[in-house]
Amino acid sequence: MNYAAAADFDRFGIRPEALPQTISAQDKDAAISAASGRADSYLGARFRLPISAWGDDLRQAVCAIAAFELIASQVGFNPEAGHNMVLVTRKEDAIRWFEQVSRGHVTPAGIVETPPPTSSVSRVKSNRKRGW
Repeated sequence: MNYAAAADFDRFGIRPEALPQTISAQDKDAAISAASGRADSYLGARFRLPISAWGDDLRQAVCAIAAFELIASQVGFNPEAGHNMVLVTRKEDAIRWFEQVSRGHVTPAGIVETPPPTSSVSRVKSNRKRGW
């Protein structure tokens, strides 16, 4: 389950014009998928997964992690440079936010959990014995 789409990545992660042309849509999707998996490790401590609805706060946190990982793995960067430090800070903020969510200190907007499974056991009752 991906908590963000390519359009969310463009809005909350990194603007398309700031990305090198060598980064493909598949690269973005892979980064979003990995970040969503990481989000599940925190969300699963508190919510029944998969969740079926969520808000922009979760999308933004996933995109911050995805943006950092995408740039770090595909391009590389100097974390000492000012504009690169923004990626590091946003990722660290997102991880802290997820930690707060998992501890119950923060509740993401719009979370809808998967309902618990219902029992589907059928029972038959009869008044006379059938010899089975």
